[in-house]
Amino acid sequence: AVATGGGVAAMGGRPRAGAGKPINDRENIALMEQELATLHNQDSDVAKNRRRALKNCISAARSREKKRKYVHDLEQAFAQRSAECQQVAARLAESEKENQQLRAALNTPGEGLAPRADAAATQVQPATL
Repeated sequence: AVATGGGVAAMGGRPRAGAGKPINDRENIALMEQELATLHNQDSDVAKNRRRALKNCISAARSREKKRKYVHDLEQAFAQRSAECQQVAARLAESEKENQQLRAALNTPGEGLAPRADAAATQVQPATL
């Protein structure tokens, strides 16, 4: 049978996080480490099994915490990249609009762009031998 959600933990008698007020993983890890310390010098089979179960639970809780941090960091990076993408898209749209205006000005007879005042000075003169 598969256990779902709340209830009492099989080996500890402590309610699971889903049953009632949720306990965050940091608090849960601290509680389990305290219990693990009390079982440190006991050699009974029950204590050994409980230590193994506690170590497994602590490892799982740390893994969940690490995953939450990783997902949070990914979400922040995604939000930052989305904002950058919107800025670049806005600049691209502006450039495309300007490009269209310049092309229209070039293609309109008699209304072409006026030459720059310094254009004559910057033109390359053919070399003479």
